[in-house]
Amino acid sequence: MKTRKPFNTRWRLSALAVVLLVTSCDLFTNVDNMFDPEHPDFRNPETFIISGPSDGEIVQSNTVVFSWIHADSTYHIDTLSTTNIAGRIEFSYRLTGRDWSEWQSGESLWYSPYTHWLYDESTGIHTLTLGPLADGPQLFEIRMKYPTEVFEYNWPMRSFTIDAMEGPALMVSPMQTYIDSGAAFYAHARVLDAVDLMGVNLKLQYDPTMLSIREYSLFDDSLDFLLQSYADYINDFTFITNDTLTGLFELSIGIAGGNFTGVSGSGALIQFTFDHIGERGNTAIEVLDESTLRDINNTTTLNATGDGHVTVW
Repeated sequence: MKTRKPFNTRWRLSALAVVLLVTSCDLFTNVDNMFDPEHPDFRNPETFIISGPSDGEIVQSNTVVFSWIHADSTYHIDTLSTTNIAGRIEFSYRLTGRDWSEWQSGESLWYSPYTHWLYDESTGIHTLTLGPLADGPQLFEIRMKYPTEVFEYNWPMRSFTIDAMEGPALMVSPMQTYIDSGAAFYAHARVLDAVDLMGVNLKLQYDPTMLSIREYSLFDDSLDFLLQSYADYINDFTFITNDTLTGLFELSIGIAGGNFTGVSGSGALIQFTFDHIGERGNTAIEVLDESTLRDINNTTTLNATGDGHVTVW
Protein backbone atom coordinates (compact mmCIF):
# COMPACT_ATOMS: atom_id res chain seq x y z
CA MET A 1 0.00 0.00 0.00
CA LYS A 2 2.74 2.41 0.89
CA THR A 3 4.39 1.94 -2.48
CA ARG A 4 1.15 2.71 -4.35
CA LYS A 5 -0.01 5.69 -2.27
CA PRO A 6 2.22 8.27 -3.96
CA PHE A 7 0.96 7.06 -7.35
CA ASN A 8 -2.66 7.40 -6.20
CA THR A 9 -1.99 10.89 -4.88
CA ARG A 10 -0.34 11.94 -8.11
CA TRP A 11 -3.31 10.54 -10.07
CA ARG A 12 -5.76 12.50 -7.94
CA LEU A 13 -3.77 15.69 -8.29
CA SER A 14 -3.60 15.23 -12.05
CA ALA A 15 -7.32 14.61 -12.26
CA LEU A 16 -7.99 17.70 -10.16
CA ALA A 17 -5.78 19.80 -12.44
CA VAL A 18 -7.68 18.57 -15.48
CA VAL A 19 -11.01 19.41 -13.85
CA LEU A 20 -9.81 22.89 -12.93
CA LEU A 21 -8.44 23.46 -16.41
CA VAL A 22 -11.67 22.32 -18.08
CA THR A 23 -13.76 24.38 -15.69
CA SER A 24 -11.69 27.53 -16.24
CA CYS A 25 -11.82 27.03 -20.01
CA ASP A 26 -15.60 26.62 -19.84
CA LEU A 27 -15.92 29.84 -17.85
CA PHE A 28 -13.75 31.72 -20.30
CA THR A 29 -15.66 30.30 -23.26
CA ASN A 30 -19.02 31.11 -21.70
CA VAL A 31 -17.99 34.71 -21.13
CA ASP A 32 -16.79 35.07 -24.71
CA ASN A 33 -19.94 33.41 -25.99
CA MET A 34 -22.30 35.94 -24.44
CA PHE A 35 -22.58 37.13 -28.05
CA ASP A 36 -23.31 33.60 -29.30
CA PRO A 37 -27.00 32.60 -29.70
CA GLU A 38 -26.16 29.22 -28.12
CA HIS A 39 -25.10 30.79 -24.83
CA PRO A 40 -27.76 30.37 -22.10
CA ASP A 41 -27.61 34.09 -21.22
CA PHE A 42 -27.71 35.30 -24.83
CA ARG A 43 -30.04 38.19 -25.64
CA ASN A 44 -30.79 39.60 -29.07
CA PRO A 45 -29.21 42.95 -29.99
CA GLU A 46 -31.64 45.70 -29.01
CA THR A 47 -30.67 49.37 -28.75
CA PHE A 48 -32.46 51.51 -26.17
CA ILE A 49 -32.33 55.29 -26.77
CA ILE A 50 -32.02 56.91 -23.35
CA SER A 51 -32.26 60.56 -24.37
CA GLY A 52 -32.57 62.82 -27.40
CA PRO A 53 -35.37 64.43 -29.41
CA SER A 54 -38.59 62.41 -29.33
CA ASP A 55 -40.62 61.42 -32.38
CA GLY A 56 -42.31 64.46 -33.89
CA GLU A 57 -40.49 66.94 -31.65
CA ILE A 58 -39.67 70.40 -33.00
CA VAL A 59 -36.18 71.33 -31.82
CA GLN A 60 -35.29 75.01 -31.67
CA SER A 61 -31.56 74.35 -31.75
CA ASN A 62 -29.33 73.16 -34.57
CA THR A 63 -27.48 70.80 -32.22
CA VAL A 64 -28.99 67.65 -30.70
CA VAL A 65 -27.58 65.01 -28.35
CA PHE A 66 -28.57 61.33 -28.30
CA SER A 67 -27.52 58.70 -25.77
CA TRP A 68 -28.18 54.96 -25.81
CA ILE A 69 -27.31 51.59 -24.31
CA HIS A 70 -28.19 47.90 -24.78
CA ALA A 71 -31.83 47.41 -23.78
CA ASP A 72 -30.99 44.30 -21.73
CA SER A 73 -29.05 44.78 -18.49
CA THR A 74 -27.27 41.46 -19.12
CA TYR A 75 -24.99 43.44 -21.45
CA HIS A 76 -24.48 46.44 -19.19
CA ILE A 77 -21.33 47.21 -17.22
CA ASP A 78 -20.53 44.58 -14.57
CA THR A 79 -18.08 45.99 -12.04
CA LEU A 80 -17.23 42.47 -10.85
CA SER A 81 -16.18 41.32 -14.34
CA THR A 82 -13.10 42.02 -16.40
CA THR A 83 -14.63 40.96 -19.75
CA ASN A 84 -15.93 44.44 -20.75
CA ILE A 85 -18.99 43.03 -22.49
CA ALA A 86 -20.64 46.46 -22.92
CA GLY A 87 -17.49 47.96 -24.41
CA ARG A 88 -17.26 45.30 -27.13
CA ILE A 89 -20.73 45.94 -28.60
CA GLU A 90 -20.58 47.93 -31.86
CA PHE A 91 -22.93 50.65 -33.11
CA SER A 92 -23.51 52.56 -36.33
CA TYR A 93 -25.79 55.59 -36.94
CA ARG A 94 -27.08 57.69 -39.79
CA LEU A 95 -29.08 60.85 -40.43
CA THR A 96 -31.43 61.69 -43.28
CA GLY A 97 -29.65 61.62 -46.61
CA ARG A 98 -26.35 60.31 -45.23
CA ASP A 99 -24.61 56.96 -45.31
CA TRP A 100 -24.29 54.79 -42.22
CA SER A 101 -21.34 55.70 -40.05
CA GLU A 102 -18.56 53.21 -39.55
CA TRP A 103 -19.07 50.67 -36.77
CA GLN A 104 -17.66 51.77 -33.42
CA SER A 105 -17.47 49.94 -30.10
CA GLY A 106 -16.81 51.51 -26.74
CA GLU A 107 -13.30 50.05 -26.86
CA SER A 108 -12.56 51.48 -30.32
CA LEU A 109 -13.80 54.93 -29.30
CA TRP A 110 -11.06 55.08 -26.66
CA TYR A 111 -8.52 55.34 -29.49
CA SER A 112 -10.58 57.19 -32.12
CA PRO A 113 -10.29 60.88 -33.11
CA TYR A 114 -14.03 61.44 -32.57
CA THR A 115 -15.05 64.17 -30.17
CA HIS A 116 -18.78 64.12 -31.03
CA TRP A 117 -19.17 60.43 -30.12
CA LEU A 118 -18.20 59.44 -26.57
CA TYR A 119 -18.39 56.27 -24.50
CA ASP A 120 -18.67 56.14 -20.70
CA GLU A 121 -16.79 53.05 -19.54
CA SER A 122 -18.36 53.30 -16.07
CA THR A 123 -21.93 53.01 -17.36
CA GLY A 124 -21.70 51.53 -20.88
CA ILE A 125 -23.63 54.52 -22.27
CA HIS A 126 -22.82 56.02 -25.68
CA THR A 127 -23.39 59.76 -26.25
CA LEU A 128 -23.52 61.37 -29.69
CA THR A 129 -23.64 65.11 -30.41
CA LEU A 130 -24.95 66.02 -33.86
CA GLY A 131 -24.74 69.50 -35.28
CA PRO A 132 -24.97 71.99 -36.56
CA LEU A 133 -27.99 70.55 -38.38
CA ALA A 134 -29.96 72.31 -41.09
CA ASP A 135 -33.51 73.43 -40.44
CA GLY A 136 -36.08 70.92 -41.61
CA PRO A 137 -37.06 67.30 -40.98
CA GLN A 138 -34.41 64.91 -39.67
CA LEU A 139 -34.38 61.16 -39.14
CA PHE A 140 -31.89 59.60 -36.73
CA GLU A 141 -31.25 55.84 -36.76
CA ILE A 142 -28.97 53.77 -34.54
CA ARG A 143 -28.23 50.04 -34.90
CA MET A 144 -26.14 47.45 -33.05
CA LYS A 145 -24.07 44.39 -33.81
CA TYR A 146 -22.10 41.93 -31.70
CA PRO A 147 -18.45 40.95 -32.30
CA THR A 148 -19.85 37.63 -33.56
CA GLU A 149 -21.57 39.50 -36.45
CA VAL A 150 -25.05 39.10 -34.96
CA PHE A 151 -26.96 42.17 -36.19
CA GLU A 152 -29.90 44.17 -34.91
CA TYR A 153 -32.49 44.28 -37.71
CA ASN A 154 -35.31 46.19 -36.03
CA TRP A 155 -33.27 49.16 -34.86
CA PRO A 156 -34.80 52.31 -33.30
CA MET A 157 -35.21 55.63 -35.08
CA ARG A 158 -36.37 59.11 -34.16
CA SER A 159 -38.00 61.57 -36.56
CA PHE A 160 -37.80 65.23 -35.50
CA THR A 161 -37.66 68.72 -37.01
CA ILE A 162 -35.00 71.39 -36.59
CA ASP A 163 -36.42 74.92 -36.44
CA ALA A 164 -33.51 77.03 -35.24
CA MET A 165 -32.88 79.54 -38.03
CA GLU A 166 -35.17 82.51 -38.67
CA GLY A 167 -35.60 83.00 -42.40
CA PRO A 168 -35.45 84.07 -45.08
CA ALA A 169 -32.04 82.45 -45.08
CA LEU A 170 -29.34 80.94 -47.28
CA MET A 171 -27.53 77.91 -45.97
CA VAL A 172 -25.28 74.99 -46.81
CA SER A 173 -26.73 71.55 -46.14
CA PRO A 174 -25.71 69.34 -44.45
CA MET A 175 -24.28 71.83 -42.01
CA GLN A 176 -21.94 69.17 -40.57
CA THR A 177 -20.08 66.52 -42.58
CA TYR A 178 -17.54 63.90 -41.46
CA ILE A 179 -15.39 62.24 -44.15
CA ASP A 180 -12.25 60.19 -44.53
CA SER A 181 -9.16 61.78 -46.04
CA GLY A 182 -9.34 61.84 -49.84
CA ALA A 183 -13.07 61.10 -49.90
CA ALA A 184 -15.86 62.84 -51.81
CA PHE A 185 -19.10 64.19 -50.37
CA TYR A 186 -22.30 65.90 -51.48
CA ALA A 187 -23.62 69.25 -50.29
CA HIS A 188 -26.22 71.66 -51.52
CA ALA A 189 -27.20 75.27 -50.98
CA ARG A 190 -30.73 75.93 -49.74
CA VAL A 191 -33.17 78.79 -49.40
CA LEU A 192 -35.10 78.76 -46.14
CA ASP A 193 -38.50 80.44 -45.60
CA ALA A 194 -38.40 82.66 -48.68
CA VAL A 195 -41.29 85.05 -49.33
CA ASP A 196 -42.05 86.13 -52.92
CA LEU A 197 -38.51 85.27 -54.00
CA MET A 198 -37.57 86.58 -57.44
CA GLY A 199 -33.77 86.62 -57.40
CA VAL A 200 -30.80 84.98 -55.68
CA ASN A 201 -27.15 85.90 -55.50
CA LEU A 202 -25.24 83.22 -53.61
CA LYS A 203 -21.55 83.57 -52.80
CA LEU A 204 -19.76 80.62 -51.22
CA GLN A 205 -16.20 80.57 -49.94
CA TYR A 206 -14.28 77.30 -49.53
CA ASP A 207 -10.63 76.50 -48.90
CA PRO A 208 -9.14 75.43 -52.27
CA THR A 209 -6.17 73.81 -50.51
CA MET A 210 -8.52 71.34 -48.77
CA LEU A 211 -11.55 71.07 -51.02
CA SER A 212 -12.22 70.94 -54.73
CA ILE A 213 -15.59 71.19 -56.47
CA ARG A 214 -15.80 68.26 -58.85
CA GLU A 215 -19.21 69.17 -60.27
CA TYR A 216 -22.35 71.20 -59.57
CA SER A 217 -25.84 71.31 -61.03
CA LEU A 218 -29.35 72.65 -60.62
CA PHE A 219 -30.88 69.26 -59.93
CA ASP A 220 -34.56 68.27 -60.06
CA ASP A 221 -35.37 69.40 -56.52
CA SER A 222 -33.90 72.82 -57.26
CA LEU A 223 -35.93 73.29 -60.43
CA ASP A 224 -39.12 72.05 -58.75
CA PHE A 225 -38.65 74.64 -56.01
CA LEU A 226 -37.82 77.56 -58.31
CA LEU A 227 -40.53 76.77 -60.88
CA GLN A 228 -43.26 77.43 -58.31
CA SER A 229 -43.27 80.95 -59.79
CA TYR A 230 -44.27 79.54 -63.19
CA ALA A 231 -41.03 81.01 -64.49
CA ASP A 232 -40.30 80.57 -68.17
CA TYR A 233 -36.61 81.47 -68.37
CA ILE A 234 -34.71 80.18 -65.33
CA ASN A 235 -31.85 78.76 -67.38
CA ASP A 236 -31.49 81.98 -69.36
CA PHE A 237 -31.08 83.98 -66.16
CA THR A 238 -28.76 81.62 -64.28
CA PHE A 239 -25.08 82.57 -64.04
CA ILE A 240 -22.41 80.46 -62.31
CA THR A 241 -18.70 81.06 -61.74
CA ASN A 242 -16.22 78.97 -59.77
CA ASP A 243 -12.75 80.39 -59.10
CA THR A 244 -10.68 77.33 -58.21
CA LEU A 245 -7.68 79.45 -57.18
CA THR A 246 -9.48 81.52 -54.54
CA GLY A 247 -12.25 79.04 -53.70
CA LEU A 248 -15.03 81.50 -54.52
CA PHE A 249 -18.24 80.08 -56.01
CA GLU A 250 -21.02 82.42 -57.18
CA LEU A 251 -24.54 81.61 -58.33
CA SER A 252 -27.02 84.21 -59.62
CA ILE A 253 -30.59 83.27 -60.53
CA GLY A 254 -33.34 85.52 -61.85
CA ILE A 255 -36.83 84.05 -61.79
CA ALA A 256 -38.69 85.52 -64.76
CA GLY A 257 -42.33 84.73 -65.40
CA GLY A 258 -45.19 86.44 -67.15
CA ASN A 259 -47.24 86.97 -63.99
CA PHE A 260 -44.33 87.93 -61.72
CA THR A 261 -45.30 85.39 -59.06
CA GLY A 262 -42.53 84.96 -56.52
CA VAL A 263 -41.42 81.72 -54.88
CA SER A 264 -42.30 81.16 -51.21
CA GLY A 265 -41.13 78.44 -48.89
CA SER A 266 -37.92 76.40 -48.55
CA GLY A 267 -35.97 74.43 -51.11
CA ALA A 268 -32.65 73.51 -52.66
CA LEU A 269 -30.83 75.77 -55.12
CA ILE A 270 -27.82 73.81 -56.32
CA GLN A 271 -26.03 70.54 -55.57
CA PHE A 272 -22.24 70.11 -55.27
CA THR A 273 -19.85 67.20 -55.30
CA PHE A 274 -16.75 68.10 -53.28
CA ASP A 275 -13.47 66.19 -53.15
CA HIS A 276 -11.05 66.37 -50.24
CA ILE A 277 -7.59 67.12 -51.67
CA GLY A 278 -5.49 68.50 -48.84
CA GLU A 279 -4.57 67.96 -45.22
CA ARG A 280 -6.82 66.45 -42.58
CA GLY A 281 -8.60 68.80 -40.22
CA ASN A 282 -11.60 71.11 -40.06
CA THR A 283 -12.76 73.49 -42.74
CA ALA A 284 -15.90 75.42 -43.70
CA ILE A 285 -18.01 76.21 -46.73
CA GLU A 286 -19.12 79.74 -45.89
CA VAL A 287 -22.12 81.69 -47.15
CA LEU A 288 -20.63 85.17 -47.55
CA ASP A 289 -22.39 88.29 -46.29
CA GLU A 290 -22.52 89.68 -49.85
CA SER A 291 -25.11 87.02 -50.71
CA THR A 292 -28.66 88.29 -51.28
CA LEU A 293 -32.27 87.21 -51.67
CA ARG A 294 -34.59 89.64 -53.47
CA ASP A 295 -38.38 89.67 -53.57
CA ILE A 296 -40.76 90.86 -56.28
CA ASN A 297 -40.18 94.46 -55.16
CA ASN A 298 -36.39 94.01 -55.56
CA THR A 299 -36.03 94.32 -51.79
CA THR A 300 -33.25 92.41 -50.06
CA THR A 301 -34.88 89.94 -47.66
CA LEU A 302 -31.96 87.80 -46.48
CA ASN A 303 -32.10 87.54 -42.70
CA ALA A 304 -29.63 84.78 -41.83
CA THR A 305 -26.94 82.50 -43.27
CA GLY A 306 -25.72 79.04 -42.31
CA ASP A 307 -22.27 77.66 -43.17
CA GLY A 308 -21.31 74.06 -43.82
CA HIS A 309 -18.66 72.53 -41.55
CA VAL A 310 -16.45 69.66 -42.73
CA THR A 311 -14.28 67.43 -40.55
CA VAL A 312 -11.70 65.28 -42.33
CA TRP A 313 -10.29 62.35 -40.35
